[in-house]
Amino acid sequence: MCLGACDRAPMLQCNLKFEEHLDEAKFEALLARLRAEAETGGEETAVAPKIASYAVKK
Repeated sequence: MCLGACDRAPMLQCNLKFEEHLDEAKFEALLARLRAEAETGGEETAVAPKIASYAVKK
């Protein structure tokens, strides 16, 4: 899927955030952060309620 940001590539979308200008070190750091947050129930694990709140806004 195109994220429309070739000038910020390589990049990915993780949950509701864009991670830009990735290299191997930044990608490994991102994975480590996400794993740590998953273990502690951090911000990144609370995406479903955020998406639901957007869906009900008019």
